Order: sequence, then C-alpha cells, then structure tokens
Amino acid sequence: MRREAKQRPATKSLADRSGPGGLLARLALAALGAILAAMLLAGPAAAAPQELEHFGCTGGVACERLSVDEASGDVYVVDPTNNSVDRYSKTGTLLSQLKVPAGEGGSFGFGGAPDVAVDNSGTATQGRVYVSQGEASTKVFAFDPSNKAEPFLWAAGGFGEACGIAVDPSGMPWEGDWGEGVQQLNPADGSKTGIKITTIEGPCHIAFDSSGNALINQWNGGIHKTTQTGELVEPPVGGSYEPSFGSQDVAVDTFNDDVYGVETEIVVWNAEGTTRETFGPTGIGATVDAFRGRLYVAHGSEVSVYAVPGVTFPLTVSVEGEGSGQVDADTGAIEGCTKSGGTCTGEYGYEAEVTLTATAGEHSTFAGWSGGGCSGTEPTCTVTTTEATEVTATFDSTMRTLTVNKTGSGTVECKLGAGSFGPCAAAYDAGSKIEVKATPGAHFAQGAIGGTGSAAGCTASPCSFPRADDRRSGHRLGLGDLRRRHLRRLLPGGRDGDLGGQRRLGLHLRRLERRRLLGHWRLRAHDRRRHCGDGDLQRQPSERTA
Repeated sequence: MRREAKQRPATKSLADRSGPGGLLARLALAALGAILAAMLLAGPAAAAPQELEHFGCTGGVACERLSVDEASGDVYVVDPTNNSVDRYSKTGTLLSQLKVPAGEGGSFGFGGAPDVAVDNSGTATQGRVYVSQGEASTKVFAFDPSNKAEPFLWAAGGFGEACGIAVDPSGMPWEGDWGEGVQQLNPADGSKTGIKITTIEGPCHIAFDSSGNALINQWNGGIHKTTQTGELVEPPVGGSYEPSFGSQDVAVDTFNDDVYGVETEIVVWNAEGTTRETFGPTGIGATVDAFRGRLYVAHGSEVSVYAVPGVTFPLTVSVEGEGSGQVDADTGAIEGCTKSGGTCTGEYGYEAEVTLTATAGEHSTFAGWSGGGCSGTEPTCTVTTTEATEVTATFDSTMRTLTVNKTGSGTVECKLGAGSFGPCAAAYDAGSKIEVKATPGAHFAQGAIGGTGSAAGCTASPCSFPRADDRRSGHRLGLGDLRRRHLRRLLPGGRDGDLGGQRRLGLHLRRLERRRLLGHWRLRAHDRRRHCGDGDLQRQPSERTA
C-alpha cells in the first residue's frame, strides 16, 4: 500500500520551505529516509545493469539533472556553474551550450534542483528543450536546438516555485509547482492550459510512462503514479513505487515502463511497482534513452551510462548464389548462417553496430553484399540497426564445366596440375591447370583437335590449358578425329572379319609399300643426278634389272 505523505509543519511558509533552512531540513530527512530504505529493502539483489562508460561534465563542475534527445542520442545537462544547459553526445563529447539571450535577462537564474526535459513525442515539437529554474524560482524556458542561429523560443513565469519539468507522450510540457501542483503548459508560449495534477503535495521532478501516466517525485514521500487528471494509479497488491525516502529524481524507461528513483543509490521498479534491483552511485539526476537502452545518471562531476532494456530491431541475413558459404556476426544470435541452416536472425538495439563476416565454402568464392547499407566484396560489413534490416550475402561457385566430345573409338584422359592422368571430371576449379590427352583405339588414328572457351588453343594431344575465372564461360574440347582410316572404305559393311575385305586390304597395303619404295628409289636417283651426272642415273636401272 502507498504510504501517506508526511505533513509539513503548518507554521512554515513557502519562503521558509524554499529557503536555506528548509532545504537543509529536506536534505536531512532525505538522508534519514535513505538509511531506512537501505534497511527495509529485502530479498536477493538482481543483477545490476552493466556500466557502459562515463564522462565528466564541463570543467569538472557538478552535474545537475539531465534529459536525453532520443532522436539524436544527445544528452542535455543543467550546468549552474556556467549558467547554461550543456549538450553532450551520447559518449560525452561537449557539442554546444544553451544560454538565455541578453534581451531575456542573459541568465537562467537557477535556484535549487533545476531541471531540463527534451520533447521525444515525435510530434511537430520533437527535440524541443524545456528548462525549469528550480526551487525559489518562477520561470520556465524553451529552446529549439535545430535553430542554431537563435535556439531560444520563450520564457514563461508566474509559477509559485518551479521544481521539475517533463514532456508527456503527446508533446505537452508539464511543470512541477510547489504551490499549485503539476501544471500542463502550452508549448507555443509556456502559458498554463488550466489542466493540473494536485493530488500529490509538494511535487518536485516528474516523468511520464508510455501511457501518459505521471510519475511524480514527492519532496518527502517517495514516487507516486497518477493519471493526467490526478487519479492515483495504485500498483498491484504488494507493489509500491515508494522507496521510503525523498528521491532526488525520477526517470521512466518508456520501452517497458520501468521506473528509476535516484538518491543514495538507483532503485528500479517494474511497471507493477515491484522492486527489481538497486545499484549505482549516489545520484542527483537520471534519464533513460529508451531507443538505445541507455540509462544516464548524474553524480558529482560525472555522468555514468548503464545498459538497460531498450527498443530492439530484427537483423536478418540471407545467403544466396550458386556457391556455398556462411555468415557470422560478432555479437548477438547470428551464427553459422547458410542457405540451409544456422541462425540467420537476431534482435539488436537501436544504433547497435553489428559486424557481419562472410566465409566462402569449398569450391566457392564470396561475390558480395547487398542490403542494410552493405555493398562490395570485402568479407566483412558493419550494419547499424535503426530499423528492421535485411542483408544478403552472395557466394559464387568456382567450379567450371569441362565438356569433352569425341567420335570414333579411343580414350580421353585429364590430369589436374601435377597429378596423373585419369577420367576427366565434369567440372574443375577456376584457374586450375588441366592437361588433356587423347589415345586412339585399335584401328583408329588421332585426327584434328579443337576447343572453345579456355580450351580454344588446343590443337594437339596432349593439350594443357587453364580454367577461366569467368563463371559464365563454357569450355568444350572437340576430339572428333579419333576416326577409323580406310577400313570402313575397304571392308564391306565395316566388318573386320570379312575374308575378301582382308585380302583387298592386304593387296592395298602392299601397293602402298611398293609406292613408298619406289618413291624412296626416285629420291636417291635424283640425288645421284645432282652429284654424278645423267650417265650414272641411266645405268642404275639396267644394273638393278640385271
């Protein structure tokens, strides 16, 4: 059950409460409440969020309350020492400072517990920054950082004691006012709309959940949830947002509506009001980037950044092409992703950087990336997830077909590299050196050899040629002249056992031999004529005849 707020002494005026003595009294109560909270919190502690990094505020000054622009990831920190609101990158680089122009007094005039809020509604006022002067002060300021020449918009007063500011999901700013409750403001000029929450006495620092309910930090009574009309939203039985101490600040992770209370440590409740964990340093302010899953806590002169649940997006990898291979991610679930298996989809946070690595399989090569901002043929690609993303990795086969055509009888063998001759394979890796040898069968002789593609230069056996790298090229080696010579013309019907055909073949071969001998004799006679004269040539036949 919700604990009733402590009643302030009736004799204390607003000025007394807002003065140094009143402030010290509240701090003393907060410190005592913190000690009691540490004693009362029970149960095993959950795993604390991981601290990602931390950075120091400008010039080592004390960091006050802060707010994050979820569109850019930039963090705005109140800087009373330099009379400014400092804008940092998500990793802590100082980018710019917001200041009040001279025409508007030239100073924020910060009081105690000043505050800042960024509009993350996604409406026309997205990115607008509102600044509350703080206790004992009466003004609220508005800036549009996108207008770099003159970001200041307006200054609005008339508040009893400005303490805390926040923007609801519809883009309406709300200011905590000690005397009049939490009041809704017109974003155009800061005027009061007349809608206010008066249920919680002494409101100071506000946040809104994803449904538009207000989480209000009461100065001495913990954190309470109400509707925008002031109706208390009670958590389920056993739940509570009250840490039994006066919290310095409150923040909400709108991804899952976890609530963060800031004091001597960070207390985390889920949406039902159940304490999840406590961790971290003594803080002064907190804000959550629900997109990126980052909790920023201001303490002393530093800001610590913790990993918390945030928005996630699916990253899906597809593997295509004639070759084989796999894709792995350096983080998350994607591992061993192939055309037929592995894990090809993972959930990643907003702006998460995921490096994908493509590894080609046997007889394959990586052909390139597409989708998700990936391109080219480098084996790695880094994807930044800001939405559901699909990436395709294509692998080509390095195998090239070899087609051997022959007519007649004989064998064709292939040798790869320094290996030995054997039957020719249907395909080989691109760039392989292949030697082809044709051997005629019985009663056959080797004829002409020709080829296409990489084998275009083959004209004799054996023939060597490299496989081309162009996967579109074909390779054809023609050994069509391993053909039968004379036999089919001399043997009727092409039958080798025909006796008459064999006799004719023998007679034909004897004639060929006689012609060969006669041609040899004529060549010798010609040589003698050159060396001995015609007389010797005339006597040679008569001598041979005799």
